[in-house]
Amino acid sequence: MFPSSFFSCKDKPGVSDKIMARTYNFVCPLTDRIMYEDMSYKSERTDATKTTTKRTHTAEQTQVHKPAKKQKIAKVVKDEKAEKPETAETNDKPFSASQQKQLAKFKTAYDKMVTDFGEDDAHIKDELLATYIPGHLLTKQNAHMVTLNIEVSELDINIEAGAGDFGALKEKHSMTKQTSGPLRNRIKAAMEEAEEAKNEAAAGGA
Repeated sequence: MFPSSFFSCKDKPGVSDKIMARTYNFVCPLTDRIMYEDMSYKSERTDATKTTTKRTHTAEQTQVHKPAKKQKIAKVVKDEKAEKPETAETNDKPFSASQQKQLAKFKTAYDKMVTDFGEDDAHIKDELLATYIPGHLLTKQNAHMVTLNIEVSELDINIEAGAGDFGALKEKHSMTKQTSGPLRNRIKAAMEEAEEAKNEAAAGGA
């Protein structure tokens, strides 16, 4: 609080009277003087253009700003191509009469390969020759037999349906036939060597 003499403004007559008229005051019981409240102000920002003033008992001047606007969440653009899985293009077509005859030949050739490898495998097991044959060769034999059975099943399905990718079936048959010949020759040679080794071992143990 401060006394009324504080408001004397010689250079601006009337100003102190207006201030004193709008200021809370009381009579001091010790000095009998009129005491006025020491006021300070703070500005509160209410919008972008208007400012209101409030009376406060602090000497700080604070501006309260509008809260920051929420950031807009960017929209996620869906990729229609990614949502729709692309269908694999196939060359499946109905087989012509000529193609059906060729497929029948493929089937006969496959059946012979399956029979030949099956007989070799049975002979190796029956004669107990596996011990005398390299393990990697036996592994290739078993893997090739599995491949043959799969390709025969696929060919049967296409023949029964009467349609398919003839070019792919022809290429697969050709590659399998080229692999089967050399592999079976190696197995046959290994079987002969295994029989000789078996016989030598039996003679040596006698």
